[in-house]
Amino acid sequence: MLDSIKCADFVLMPCASTPPDVWGLAPCVEVVNERIKATKGELKAAVLFNRYQKGEFARMAAQGIKDLHHMPLLTSTIKQYVKVALCIGEGVTVFEFKTKVYQPPAQQFAQAGDELIGLING
Repeated sequence: MLDSIKCADFVLMPCASTPPDVWGLAPCVEVVNERIKATKGELKAAVLFNRYQKGEFARMAAQGIKDLHHMPLLTSTIKQYVKVALCIGEGVTVFEFKTKVYQPPAQQFAQAGDELIGLING
């Protein structure tokens, strides 16, 4: 992981929207923060909620990202879809499907991508 982070300009950390998953980010965030310090802030990082489920756990998880990890959290989220997991298993992306079933996840991935590009380009 460290070698990848050393080569990166931006680190996006996907995380499920539950407090235990946020706590599990701690080792990765620690490495990223050390690298941010070593690069004098040139390395940028953020967290993206995937398998997102709106509710109290998600609110607690978002607060944990801010309070525990002091990391930016993308406003875009990727909700949990069984069909997305099936795409991965078949080796294709949600963008390769033209059915209504895949439109919401494709839109969410596109929105997250646009937000990420905005963060990278400043």
